[in-house]
Amino acid sequence: MKLSVIVPAYARHPLTVRAVEETMKSTRVPDEIIVVNDGGDPSLRDMLYALPRNTNVTYARVEEDILW
Repeated sequence: MKLSVIVPAYARHPLTVRAVEETMKSTRVPDEIIVVNDGGDPSLRDMLYALPRNTNVTYARVEEDILW
């Protein structure tokens, strides 16, 4: 069974990075972590790239703001 974690992001990039770090420290490390940046600042990509990783981390940025 494959475990995926999806982390939504917008403006609080340090908090998003912390969520990804803590997810990678969990007892059952997911097979993948997908971070979706909803129109926010693209600097999150570089912050995630700098993390030491023990699983696959995928970054996706939506160009326009999604109106929830």
